[in-house]
Amino acid sequence: MSNPTTTTNNSTDYLTIQNTTSTTPIYLTKYFITDIPASVNIHTNEAVYSKLMFVPHPYTTADAESWITSQLLPVPIPAILPYQVIRANHPDQNGLFIGGASLCLKEDGSGEHELGYYLHPDWRGKGIMRAAVRELVEWATKEQGAKAIVRVAEGNLESRRVIEGMPEWERVESRDGDVDVPEVKGGGKRHVLFWKWTG
Repeated sequence: MSNPTTTTNNSTDYLTIQNTTSTTPIYLTKYFITDIPASVNIHTNEAVYSKLMFVPHPYTTADAESWITSQLLPVPIPAILPYQVIRANHPDQNGLFIGGASLCLKEDGSGEHELGYYLHPDWRGKGIMRAAVRELVEWATKEQGAKAIVRVAEGNLESRRVIEGMPEWERVESRDGDVDVPEVKGGGKRHVLFWKWTG
């Protein structure tokens, strides 16, 4: 189960990620404007950007600045719940930006929040991603009344393992389908599988 959101001495709230095999403390936090260089670094790592269908490539400083600035607005655009950045060591600007997990409100009026996630390859294999997803979605469900869903490309086996290893995610085959991939990411269509959170 999720722990309550805690607060650092500088009043930066965050979620503590537990049940990983990492010996380094892991947190899920909000963005800081100082995250721009780290965001560029992780989104230009081939092991990360090759799996993200809708993130621009190449990913530039301007892309990172535009995205992070939009998420620091009083009402973020797009409407994403605040905890998005996975950090190691510290939950503030001094923490190492190692990945992301976010829930974005869909614009179709369904009230559903779609999950997205990624992790730097140096930190994989420690159970971090699954633990971060569970912490985020449990918090969002309890505190925000979110209805979480996720779509994963059929061929993205690493991302599928994150979801398929959590019994709270229920497959909804009737909502599987094809999505258009931007030309900068190879174009064409990609078949995605659909799950909804039932925890």
